[in-house]
Amino acid sequence: MRQKRGDPVKIKLETIYNKGRGVVATTTIETGELIECCPVILFHLEKEILSLSGLGYFYYEWDDDFEAIVLGYGSLYNHSFEPNTQFVRDYIRHIMNFIAVKPIAAGEEITINYNYYPGDYTPMAFEVF
Repeated sequence: MRQKRGDPVKIKLETIYNKGRGVVATTTIETGELIECCPVILFHLEKEILSLSGLGYFYYEWDDDFEAIVLGYGSLYNHSFEPNTQFVRDYIRHIMNFIAVKPIAAGEEITINYNYYPGDYTPMAFEVF
């Protein structure tokens, strides 16, 4: 499940109405297809400090000890309770993989559930559009 040099670009950054920046598909993406393989930068900071910084909206919890900034478009995917993509941590290689959980049409926004599991409806600390 690795992106290879020369693979076509499947995604691009766009402005999404009511959300700000977001990621959209540039081509059809099939269920199970790897969308993006992103390196991560691990760090340990108190969540209170993170919330005071600009990083408070963009980090992922990595494990019990670390948070992560996901490079590439990884920290720019928007939330949905009915996402078309799931993120999968690779703890050994310090990589975050984004994999389609349903077909995605060209031009469609790529979304993840910030609660990790597609269909987990635990309320967010922000308004969901």
